Amino acid sequence: MRRSVQSKEFKPSSGSTKIAIAGVSGLCAGVALYPLEFIRGRLSVQSASHCPYNGILHGLRSSIRQTGLLSVYRGLTPSLLGVFPYVGISYATYDQLRHFFPKLQDGSGLPTATSAVICGSVGSLTAQTLAYPLDTCR
Repeated sequence: MRRSVQSKEFKPSSGSTKIAIAGVSGLCAGVALYPLEFIRGRLSVQSASHCPYNGILHGLRSSIRQTGLLSVYRGLTPSLLGVFPYVGISYATYDQLRHFFPKLQDGSGLPTATSAVICGSVGSLTAQTLAYPLDTCR
């Protein structure tokens, strides 16, 4: 017996769904990139007299070899607590502002390049202002 796949009409996501998706994508990026953030912090505090790492790869390899793979994820939780609201606020602000700016004339409803830059900048500034206390706690 063969079943046919019924096509469903595409319905745009609600605002809260878009914010949640943006937040989850920020969390995924945070988990993937956190080891680089970890080693950046280590490299920035080493002094000329005490320089245990020769670079990013050497630092990551040394840290993992000495203290294990999970060591490069120390401090991840506070970082993720700041990423989710930052990305969500940034996207929500951008999404709301883009309706007030000029659109492309091709019927796509997308903002012009200038509009996108302005909306993205204001969204990022708003998100950083509101999420900065969480970044300070980290």
